[in-house]
Amino acid sequence: MPWEHQLSQLPTDPVAYFCGALPKGRAACTPHMLFNSAHFLVFMALVLVSYYALHGNHRLQNRLLLGASYVFYGWASWTYCLILLASTGVNFALGRRIHNASEQSSRRRWLWASLAFNLGVLGAFKYFGFFLENIAAVLGIFGMEMTWSLELILPIGISFYTFQTLSYTIDIYRKRFEPVDNWLDFALFVAFFPQLLMGPIERAAHLLPQIARPRSITTADYFSGGWLIFLGIYKKVFVADQIARHCDPLFAVREVYAGGDVALGAVLFAIQIYADFSGYSDVARGSARMLGFDIIKNFRAPYFARNIQDYWSRWHTSLTMWIRDYVFFPMAISRRWSGRLGAGGMALVTMVVMGVWHGATWVFVLWGLYHGALLAIYRRVRPHLFRQTQYESWFAKRAWHLVCVLFTFSLVAVSELFFRPVGNEDVSALSQCGAMCWALLTNPTTTLASYATIVAVVKICAVLFVLDLAESWSDREEAVLSWPTLVRRLLQAIMLFSMMNALSSQETSLGQPFRYFQV
Repeated sequence: MPWEHQLSQLPTDPVAYFCGALPKGRAACTPHMLFNSAHFLVFMALVLVSYYALHGNHRLQNRLLLGASYVFYGWASWTYCLILLASTGVNFALGRRIHNASEQSSRRRWLWASLAFNLGVLGAFKYFGFFLENIAAVLGIFGMEMTWSLELILPIGISFYTFQTLSYTIDIYRKRFEPVDNWLDFALFVAFFPQLLMGPIERAAHLLPQIARPRSITTADYFSGGWLIFLGIYKKVFVADQIARHCDPLFAVREVYAGGDVALGAVLFAIQIYADFSGYSDVARGSARMLGFDIIKNFRAPYFARNIQDYWSRWHTSLTMWIRDYVFFPMAISRRWSGRLGAGGMALVTMVVMGVWHGATWVFVLWGLYHGALLAIYRRVRPHLFRQTQYESWFAKRAWHLVCVLFTFSLVAVSELFFRPVGNEDVSALSQCGAMCWALLTNPTTTLASYATIVAVVKICAVLFVLDLAESWSDREEAVLSWPTLVRRLLQAIMLFSMMNALSSQETSLGQPFRYFQV
């Protein structure tokens, strides 16, 4: 089907059609091969059979994976593949240019070329419409009107693979990594389908050596990878999608909000977005593991964090480490920036960058400022807290730990009031966010329906809570795999029954879009 015809067939509200009532003004996106769809399960089975048939020839395996990755990414529209291919070719060439430049000034110029290309492409697709909207708003203040606009379809995953390719050229500039000679290996590094659309954001030093060398897959790798795929689909189908049914009505635009309902909505969306995104990451890691690859763990029971700094060491760790290494550290070692901003100011800047990375709206800027302020405040009060909370009693230590976890989760849940509002034709997402925050502070009432919602959500989250609690206590990845076989099988049976029961209802189905596809 020609791509022009595909674009003409997009619905009038493609964002709501695919991404599920996302904020107004978000770039359109078209359906991809979702991890929680029958298409992907068939696709993955075919890839695995073909991949294992080529055992002993990792070069042919790489070519197979590269072709499969482009089929996966171009499932909705092959035009996305052209942008991905252009990004791959340009960054491959720039990496070699940076490495081969004999003078530091030349190396720096080629690095700036890499930054200009990658951020320029990302900015054009993701932020140009936002830029025009704000220019039009400013002109409107002075009685002028902008008579034209331009909206580009946002290629899904562009934020993820742009940061991945940027880390490649920056690390070459820093002489931490040498460019690869094999273009196909680099193309697979950029397009590797398990983590292409929603990460984790890999580093060249971690993933490229795995691509370049032969890979062996043990029985333990195969079964642990299968467990991660099963766990990820469970999180998405039974937890995230089920909670969305209870959460969406609480975020509907209305004239007056009940503060209790707002608080419940914030908590529910915090759980939904975690189950949704970590579920995708689990399927990505499981798929990669069954192919002989190890990719970074993106979530480490983040809602059991004891403070906001601990939370950001557990949540979306691949992005957090990227922002730390390529935004925060360069400012920290610069006398000019560190002197002017201080640690608190640098925290605000880095978190605003993270907020803008998530989306081109002012609510994401506020979300970044909120988390930056929390980090800055925590840095100030941490020494005092440490001195005042050195308890000797086992009970006092555990009680204080619980208080810290609940308080941290509450702070994070409040931030979802910036992340989730969608607005409508009459009310912007920013206005809705303000109204909900005001209700949270001034109208502490709760509707009767919310109490029934709490009971339903506790049942939905029970297994996920147990799994994350076990991981947090043991500080081990996939702690459940070390449990006795009978206990594991019983847990898996409960999870499978829960999913099948949810899918048997008319309100739940496979193929529901992932929330982070908006990024």
